[in-house]
Amino acid sequence: MALIGGCVFTAALSADDILLSFDGTLVVPACELVVENTEQVVNLGIFNKRDLETVPRTPAVPFHIDILTCSEATKVSVLFKGKEEALLPGSLALEGEASGVAIGLETSAGDAIKLNVDNLEYAVTGGEKKRLSFSAHLRPLKGKTIGPGAFNAVTNFEISYP
Repeated sequence: MALIGGCVFTAALSADDILLSFDGTLVVPACELVVENTEQVVNLGIFNKRDLETVPRTPAVPFHIDILTCSEATKVSVLFKGKEEALLPGSLALEGEASGVAIGLETSAGDAIKLNVDNLEYAVTGGEKKRLSFSAHLRPLKGKTIGPGAFNAVTNFEISYP
């Protein structure tokens, strides 16, 4: 009701005059990482410089990423990122005192993983824990002298899913 100039007016509204709208967002539930420690350390061991000069690589050291898959995912993709060794493309460059070697990554089947390039796909079953297994090793750089000392390297991994 409205009062205008001493007169009372009423307006009747019909259902056609009322606008009722609905909105919201649908999301795909996130896949979760199962993390015991936010910094995984893969100890590649201690090697004799002479041994590294006579082998194409050191023995593989396994490591893994555990994920709890979301109910909607049927596959996940993993991409390892990091500072690439220019003399051995696809391998991880070292930081520290040691020199003349790089870190190679590979799948559980022994296939080389190219850092910053290979997007590895794995089938998953919704809601189940999945262990993605990999390994790392040292590879001498051709034409470079191997220098002794401590080293480290960091790689990040990116997991994506539809």
